[in-house]
Amino acid sequence: MATYLEFIQQNEERDGVRFSWNVWPSSRLEATRMVVPLACLLTPLKERLDLPPVQYEPVLCSRPTCKAVLNPLCQVDYRAKLWACNFCFQRNQFPPAYAGISEVNQPAELMPQFSTIEYIVQRGPQTPLIFLYVVDTCLEEEDLQALKESLQMSLSLLPADALVGLITFGRMVQVHELSCEGISKSYVFRGTKDLTAKQIQDMLGLSRPAVPMQQGRPLQTPEQPVISSRFLQPVHKIDMNLTDLLGELQRDPWPVTQVKRPLRSTGVALSIAVGLLEGTFPNTGARIMLFTGGPPTQGPGMVVGDELKTPIRSWHDIEKDNARFMKKATKHYETLANRSAANGHCIDIYACALDQTGLLEMKCCANLTGGHMVMGDSFNTSLFKQTFQRVFSKGYNGEFRMAFGANLDVKTSRELKIAGAIGPCISLNAKGPCVSENELGIGGTSQWKICSLDPSTTLAIYFEVVNQHNAPIPQGGRGAVQFVTQYQHSSTQRRIRVTTIARNWADAQTQLQHIEAAFDQEAAAVLMARLGVYRAESEEGPDVLRWLDRQLIRLCQKFGQYNKDDPNSFRLSESFSLYPQFIFHLRRSPFLQVFNNSPDESSYYRHHFARQDLTQSLIMIQPILYAYSFHGPPEPVLLDSSSILPDRILLMDTFFQIVIYLGETIAQWQKAGYQDMPEYENFKHLLQAPLDDAQEILQTRFPMPRYIHTEHGGSQARFLLSKVNPSQTHNNLYAWGQESGAPILTDDVSLQVFMDHLKKLAVSSAS
Repeated sequence: MATYLEFIQQNEERDGVRFSWNVWPSSRLEATRMVVPLACLLTPLKERLDLPPVQYEPVLCSRPTCKAVLNPLCQVDYRAKLWACNFCFQRNQFPPAYAGISEVNQPAELMPQFSTIEYIVQRGPQTPLIFLYVVDTCLEEEDLQALKESLQMSLSLLPADALVGLITFGRMVQVHELSCEGISKSYVFRGTKDLTAKQIQDMLGLSRPAVPMQQGRPLQTPEQPVISSRFLQPVHKIDMNLTDLLGELQRDPWPVTQVKRPLRSTGVALSIAVGLLEGTFPNTGARIMLFTGGPPTQGPGMVVGDELKTPIRSWHDIEKDNARFMKKATKHYETLANRSAANGHCIDIYACALDQTGLLEMKCCANLTGGHMVMGDSFNTSLFKQTFQRVFSKGYNGEFRMAFGANLDVKTSRELKIAGAIGPCISLNAKGPCVSENELGIGGTSQWKICSLDPSTTLAIYFEVVNQHNAPIPQGGRGAVQFVTQYQHSSTQRRIRVTTIARNWADAQTQLQHIEAAFDQEAAAVLMARLGVYRAESEEGPDVLRWLDRQLIRLCQKFGQYNKDDPNSFRLSESFSLYPQFIFHLRRSPFLQVFNNSPDESSYYRHHFARQDLTQSLIMIQPILYAYSFHGPPEPVLLDSSSILPDRILLMDTFFQIVIYLGETIAQWQKAGYQDMPEYENFKHLLQAPLDDAQEILQTRFPMPRYIHTEHGGSQARFLLSKVNPSQTHNNLYAWGQESGAPILTDDVSLQVFMDHLKKLAVSSAS
């Protein structure tokens, strides 16, 4: 028998699923006592080299309320050619194509190694990918130039048959017609007036002409829908035209005085983009890519006025209810996000500016539609240029790593219900017998729409055990969950990926040690963190921290071993030992602490946290720290101030930043130029090693992290000092009589103090 760690890893590699509990408590009462909910992290399109898609359609259960897909957990009667659904127990006939099956001749979907399988659906028209660029022209000259070059570069990365459109905006919004030769023509809209989808479609001439009818049916059945798509043209036709058009883009011509912000009609530009796609390609994979260099300052969706003397809203303003445009702007963008999501279109936001650009108000556009959110200082930085290039990166099979218009349908065995999902999705309001009354995240449904996803997009899905305490599940019983993801592949095929997993039930009163041993503390930390971050969007910060603390204390009371009122006797088993420190770092993270971050930054961090896979999420919660020294090869060290030594170089990866920190002695040696002397060759290599390792991370991560090179006492050392556990501070520096490490000026409690409090509260008979 493999260990649970191996079991968890194999399942993640094969199915892209990590459960908080890998043996499930068999009654509702016991499940609530487990504190951490039964939930999983699902990466629907996890990349697998050994999963060739099959070229036929899935076989579905014939019960209309079930429609589960045939899978390795079904019972099969090979003689009668029948199969019993493992979710609703309906007996189904195999279709004629399966006439030849037997125990030795099984179709792939019945083999246990294909618990995840992908089908290519042949029916239905294939539609090309659609990219609609929405470009802010109120930029500084060099920023606009850099952005134009990036956009021209992106045309060469698109598939030849992809459709491309261009909308530019400043004080006015211009929709460019791309099909005219030798003359540039655009439709201009006022940036202060909100238009309905119908008005936009009428003005752009997108309304469908009436098809002549004959006895209730159309005369001709045209292959192409009767739509004018002058605004969206295939790349191979207009490549030269559009390259020239982008090259000739000018800054917004309206004069802007010294004391004013430029007038930016972002809200109307997005509204026109959404309306244009609604009218031309509803329910088709499409990306609206918004490039903006400042906050929207006029019209619907404006975030701040054009007077520079009134600063853009801060957390303080929001708390004091002093952000006068916030509610109205948020509502405008939420309406657009919902309309866009309903049609399967996603909205990316690339915001590059030194001040805030209104990501707080616009975040729902990317969050609900699965779009990217990228935040930088300028379009003229490698951070933006390389991140934007990575949007069009290709997988090992030479295909784009982006999929569109996905629907995720979750089916469960009778003892389970679905409480909700947290991630870049919206509810499809599919009610059914397996939907729980208690909602966690986006609940009340068993189906969600994900307008855009890539191989690392990960959703958290929460379940509820509904089996009653007095109805035992037979020994050896297993609960099952099936995830069915239908999506448009980047090659424009429709595909269906089906993952079916099962776990054993256990009676928590007699088999608690089995449940305990199968706890996945990494997945549990990320699942609880997602719940915390989801709550932080609508609740006060301190309340969320109190809720997290309460859950942690209850978990320690349930699974710790201790004598009442004796904190020193407290022990946690190996499968729980790391969980408290994840929660300690989560409490200090930018996902829950807004101090020192603008509202835009908080929205940006939370956006990425709600969609990354387990490994990246753990790096965000508890950054990784590596030490380089003369004493041996690079090694991972504790994220603790005691790791900051004078003769060490540290490399810290927080997902959003890569920090290289030179210890005091190393920095002095470098200043003295020892690395240039032939006899100190090894010092030169030591300085180079972390740079090479950082480069490796910088080359693959999306979005590209900010790269910070600093040293002891440097102004940017704060990035490292704010993340490490402050085990030595100015308050306790002399108490221990130890010389190692660097004291940190903070009043935050250290992990040691946090754990001492936790033990005290967990063992106290009062709580």
